Amino acid sequence: MHDRVFIYNTVLGAVRNEDESVDDFMFIEVDPFLEQLLKPVVGSVRGQRCSQVLSKIGDSEADVMSALRRAQEDGSTYVTEIFCRPLNIYFRIQAAGNKDGTLTVHFSDSSAEHYLERQLVERRKEFKAILMLSELDYIKASYNSMLPGLVEKIPESWQYPEQTCCKIKLNGDEVTSQNYKPTQWQLRSVIRKGKQDSGYIEVGYLTAFPSMDIGPFMREEKELLDEIAGRLSKILENNAIYNELESSQSLLDKASAMANMGAWSVDLSTQKVTWSDQVAHIHESAPGYSPDVSEGISFYAPEFQGKIAALFRRCIEDGISYNEEMAIITAKGNRRWVKTIGEAVRDEQGKIVKVQGAFQDITEIIETKQALIEHEKMLNAMISASPIAIYSIGTDGTVYSWNKASEKIFGWTEQEALEKNYPLFPNTNRKSIKK
Repeated sequence: MHDRVFIYNTVLGAVRNEDESVDDFMFIEVDPFLEQLLKPVVGSVRGQRCSQVLSKIGDSEADVMSALRRAQEDGSTYVTEIFCRPLNIYFRIQAAGNKDGTLTVHFSDSSAEHYLERQLVERRKEFKAILMLSELDYIKASYNSMLPGLVEKIPESWQYPEQTCCKIKLNGDEVTSQNYKPTQWQLRSVIRKGKQDSGYIEVGYLTAFPSMDIGPFMREEKELLDEIAGRLSKILENNAIYNELESSQSLLDKASAMANMGAWSVDLSTQKVTWSDQVAHIHESAPGYSPDVSEGISFYAPEFQGKIAALFRRCIEDGISYNEEMAIITAKGNRRWVKTIGEAVRDEQGKIVKVQGAFQDITEIIETKQALIEHEKMLNAMISASPIAIYSIGTDGTVYSWNKASEKIFGWTEQEALEKNYPLFPNTNRKSIKK
């Protein structure tokens, strides 16, 4: 982030064609500090044509020249912007026509505003990514069905989503986003199952972008990728635990220790309920405790008791499995969120003789999700109340967000700006910003 603010004053004269139409502009007077700043990029600015200077420092030459011509034609003030890639500086350019036909042009460094805007927008995208991860099923999650959607969603959280591709390699299988190509600009984080590497997740840019903390990537993007890899590692561990539970009841203690998850069963011939010690622990009951069916249902929060009773009855009568998130009230009166799974077990004749399932404390996951939602609301409020114009734009120039300060500074309402081309740069088909 730039901790400096520059304002440079220049005077441009019109370069005319034989028919007196304006062909270009020439730098007549140049602030010595601007001259010194741009010299390594364009040489001496004084005496050069404006189009030549602009073509060397940025990629918005046509937009700036359009604003200059309009200012020279009607004497009004126009504002536009250009990014000086060699110096990594954003210049806001304010041009005003003079009575003698010259232009007074102010170059000011708007990099700090862009940095703040980008930080707010990037944090907002990261919150969405983490919120998406918090919604993944942590019990018996099928990564084979989950990963194809995930590789398409992850790029949305990077700075340049339309130029971002993703690949996940897991247990020898690869899943890639539709736009995936091998690239030299990439980040990678390892996915582990316990202490063993099981694969990796890779994010890459399809084209070159300005250098940031790690090549073209922000430090926060690497941290986000590590977070995603960590969540996938947890799902792998839980998958392994659940598979072990299905194959052997003797592994219940191991599952409980690794995932705060236990197992339960109900023998329908005797109505005997069996809780693993971890299920009892989640209910804040003593190890070895098991209730009867009605008491087990009474642990659920009042608003969920009718629902769990109906689900359990359908499982007993029709063999319909369930997988739900609900709240319980523990033996000590504490409210906890749990994921409860139930499935019917049939004998050789197909008769339902038992109901069994898994039980997991997901309080931390739910609270994290709720906290992220609150952060999202707070971030939206900060962007809305910010005195700085904050907006998000796709690589094709389409505006996707536009705060109140943007309306005030640039003159377009949110409704006028959204889904339109970036309106900071005046051209012949749009209204220009006049002051």
